[in-house]
Amino acid sequence: GLENVTVTMGTRAMKARAKKATTTTKPNFVVGFVYLLATQLTSKLLPFFINTLVARQLTPEEFGVPTVHFYLLSTVILTTREGFRRALMRDSVSDASLRYAWFVLPIGGFLSIAVPTAVLWSQNISTAEPYGLALAYYGVAAFIELCAEPYYIRAMRLSAFKLRLVAESISTVLRSVLTYVLVSKTQNNVVMAFAYSQLLYATSMAIIYIASTPKALAKSSTKDTATVKLIGIFSVQVCQI
Repeated sequence: GLENVTVTMGTRAMKARAKKATTTTKPNFVVGFVYLLATQLTSKLLPFFINTLVARQLTPEEFGVPTVHFYLLSTVILTTREGFRRALMRDSVSDASLRYAWFVLPIGGFLSIAVPTAVLWSQNISTAEPYGLALAYYGVAAFIELCAEPYYIRAMRLSAFKLRLVAESISTVLRSVLTYVLVSKTQNNVVMAFAYSQLLYATSMAIIYIASTPKALAKSSTKDTATVKLIGIFSVQVCQI
């Protein structure tokens, strides 16, 4: 009789813990999904609305250069981070291995200089021209955004979706508003208006993530060869896409 009572109590306790875990996980999942959805809506719909207003003030060529040429330039540089994200945001990777995220800075720094320089050289453009200077600024903005990458990876591993919503919402609003204001006032120098706005966006993202992401607790000097290989494999895969 006593054994049966003990077993019954143990079973009930296990069921209670399982139920508590389920009820705790479900709201967290729902909240995380809501934050991610809100982030996507903010980062997509607001720029679309502002770009529509901006496009009405510009010719197709004036609007196409910053929205296509400069976007491609930023994409090439920021592709650097994708391999790190795919490798370091896996559950199997220890927190101590997140130190490898800092390697994105020298790689991104090199590309931030090399890519704009290659474009300027191939098209025989000087930084004294607005288009050339804007290219250089977009390279700087891409590197500034990459400076937040180690903090972004840590934040996402901690499921800090609210932080992502705040960072992207504030940065997107600032960029969109500044773009509209500068284009409205300086229609003779449209490319620089977009360049200044991108610099503001990148700086805002970096400041928010660096200031708000919890610092690393785990420190280790042990080499994690498996994680390094994953970063290399995923980086190569991204470049092949």
